[in-house]
Amino acid sequence: MLTEYGKFLKKLRIDVGETRAQMAKRLGVSSVYLSFIENGTRDIPLALSANIWETYHLTPEQTKELLAAERANPIHRYTIDLNDFLDSLPHIQATQVFATMLPKLSTQQAQEVNLLLQEYAVKNDIPHIVWNFSS
Repeated sequence: MLTEYGKFLKKLRIDVGETRAQMAKRLGVSSVYLSFIENGTRDIPLALSANIWETYHLTPEQTKELLAAERANPIHRYTIDLNDFLDSLPHIQATQVFATMLPKLSTQQAQEVNLLLQEYAVKNDIPHIVWNFSS
């Protein structure tokens, strides 16, 4: 069954004139895996929405649609690969604290953390996603 997220992907693909194989290649996933995501038989990978946003230069309206589709088909888990940080105790500790504290933050506190991280990314020219709904 096509999910809301799958419907968004299919509509975007049609709008830009791509096949599933072409979209999968641009997003760095296999066509079969993309089909699984569309049909709801696989979780939405954590970075997929950000990758779609960046790859397809979504408008603010498309961004809202993407996020609504993602919320309708929530990501069931988030994974942080600690392999890059095996020699960095501060990174491992920060990851543990973040994972433990995030569910305890109020909406305002979560927004403040998000803003802090977005500002850091801009200041240090780190690729990031800014979900701006003010437009």
